[in-house]
Amino acid sequence: MSKRSVAIICGFLVALFYAFNFTAAKEVTPEFVGPFGLVWYRVVVTCVIFWIIATIVGPKEKVPLKELPLLALAAFCGVGFNMITFMKGLSLTSPISASVLMVTTPIIVLVLSAVFLKERLYASRILGILIGFSGAALLILLSNSSGSENATNPT
Repeated sequence: MSKRSVAIICGFLVALFYAFNFTAAKEVTPEFVGPFGLVWYRVVVTCVIFWIIATIVGPKEKVPLKELPLLALAAFCGVGFNMITFMKGLSLTSPISASVLMVTTPIIVLVLSAVFLKERLYASRILGILIGFSGAALLILLSNSSGSENATNPT
């Protein structure tokens, strides 16, 4: 199997796991564990897994002590704060609403970069925007037609 095929399979598995994350997180929050507790468990377990992997096969680079506060801030902003706000928002709404927001976020970033940064929108990017919006619209239409829970009444 080629490296490209392995990359595509891995990307598909990551997307599948990420899609399952919405429903799984909604099933456990807030009845079994709060959103902040779930984020805490995820961060701690992931940290332990990466430490174990790093001690076995990881690079043995030294991080200067003066860079640790900046590294901690980057980790909090890039992972911790993102996960906390996502889980709290998910506990207040439906998985469909949360997934629509997650689908539209990169689309909005692309459109804003075209407007403000004058990024060029190629045909493939425009096609991606249209596919993303059609997927979000499909999620919204299917959730409304099946009588699923409303974002204003999550329970």
